[in-house]
Amino acid sequence: MTIMYWRIGDRINREVLGGERAAYGKQIVATLSRQLTEEYGRGFDSKNLHRMMQFANVFPDEQIVAPLARQLSWSHFLQVISIADDLKRNFYLTMAADQKWSRRTLKAKIDSMLYERTAIAKSAIVADLQNFIIELGNDFAFMARQKRISIDDEDYYIDLLFYHRRLRCLVAIDLKLGKFQAAYKGQMELYLRWLENHEMLEGENKPIGLILCAGKNEEHIELMHLNESNIRVAEYLTRLPSRSVLEAKLQQAIERARTRLANSDYE
Repeated sequence: MTIMYWRIGDRINREVLGGERAAYGKQIVATLSRQLTEEYGRGFDSKNLHRMMQFANVFPDEQIVAPLARQLSWSHFLQVISIADDLKRNFYLTMAADQKWSRRTLKAKIDSMLYERTAIAKSAIVADLQNFIIELGNDFAFMARQKRISIDDEDYYIDLLFYHRRLRCLVAIDLKLGKFQAAYKGQMELYLRWLENHEMLEGENKPIGLILCAGKNEEHIELMHLNESNIRVAEYLTRLPSRSVLEAKLQQAIERARTRLANSDYE
């Protein structure tokens, strides 16, 4: 079925649409959808036809699709055809085939950003951010990278942990390469409570946390403990790197990591 859908999409792209303008092409696909549905039944609505066309565009060579189609279902391919990055898309397809992931498992792995946490993380995004923060001056003292903490026999890892001399507190930084999700805030709050109980020394202020998120079209910086007092908020925003600077440095680190990954022999 997967190969059939690829061939349908490829034929529509080449023989039916050709170089037609987008608006006219949309009308052609709608007409073709009605004709196919009348003749063959369900499964050929306009939305599905556009998916088949996208499938053939993303994978222009049938010889590449055929081996994977013997191991993965059409629903697997639907999970990845919207991924623009070739390396990222191929990573998930290869892993899904090798590990025999179900469609649901594949979706969960994509949602949890497995690619970013393995392939790109090895290209030293966190290390780049660490170096950038250290270069800001003597206020930041580096404590740990991938700081392991254990809670109820479960291990968690704080990407970067610093001590800020003037704020007199620990600063935990967590890197998320997808869009910001509410769960990230709860996770950071868990880290901060652990740091209060196990790492905070007498005379220090409570730890603060930075969540750095970078989706494809947006950046998000979440600063924890903003609700404690206006004075503390003002101090955080004065002493810590500005949002715009953090966004710029994060994107630079990601681009450098992608370049290194593309030039490496990653398996």
